[in-house]
Amino acid sequence: MIMSKDVHLAIDGGNPVRTKPFPSWPRPNQAMRDSLIHTFEHEKWGIGSEVVNRFEKKFARLHDSRFAISTSSGTAALWVALKAAGVKPAEEVVIPAY
Repeated sequence: MIMSKDVHLAIDGGNPVRTKPFPSWPRPNQAMRDSLIHTFEHEKWGIGSEVVNRFEKKFARLHDSRFAISTSSGTAALWVALKAAGVKPAEEVVIPAY
């Protein structure tokens, strides 16, 4: 992905993508614990299940996003992110070591 010379990152004086901070994570409570136990004991909870679909919608709303996608691993999440960014085979992606 090649950036236009007219695009300026926020660190270089451009407009930031986010204008307000991410929301803080909700603190666990008894209702969350009960829901989690119910899901483990009574519902299908793999990717594509109704409970995961509900979670994705609520997670997206919490983060002011239109969509959220659950993945089976961090590796799968990175693959989805690279595909969404339009990275093609043989293109270089520079990332931190950790």
